[in-house]
Amino acid sequence: MFKAKIKKVFHKAGKASEKTKSFKKFKKQKFFDMQSRLVKVLAITFIISLTVLISSCSSNKQEELTATKALETQTNASQQEIENQKNQTLTQALTPEQACIQLCLKAKQQGLDLSNGPCLSDFMEWNVEDYVCDVAHWPRQPVDNKRENQCDAWHSRKAHHFVEVDPECNFIRKV
Repeated sequence: MFKAKIKKVFHKAGKASEKTKSFKKFKKQKFFDMQSRLVKVLAITFIISLTVLISSCSSNKQEELTATKALETQTNASQQEIENQKNQTLTQALTPEQACIQLCLKAKQQGLDLSNGPCLSDFMEWNVEDYVCDVAHWPRQPVDNKRENQCDAWHSRKAHHFVEVDPECNFIRKV
């Protein structure tokens, strides 16, 4: 009888051991299933986040390009304004004769035809108060007496003085 009891105890212990093994196996399997689901959820979340980030970057890139173009335009306008102020200050610091010679040289540099004696201060930037800058010939030629080659400000009495230079930008006279 003692042997039977021992056998019975070992038999129960074996069954318990099998149950424990089976429970551990079930628990391990369930853990791997949960871990697998968690990895899938994390992967999907990562892909969605990456997509949002990329689309956000591309729209930011477009906004950045637009902002850069606006800044370049503003910078170019500012540089032009600085250049104009510099020219105006330089012109104001020069005598009328020097300013007219400088304007004539600028006109030649731009490729303008000065042979017919145009009034430079009528169509170019000129900031010398009460003066006009006129191209003429020495000795005077009939083309110099034509109204279209003389300064409007002189004829309308907005300017009371004039400076004449020849087509090569040499000073002729100041009145």
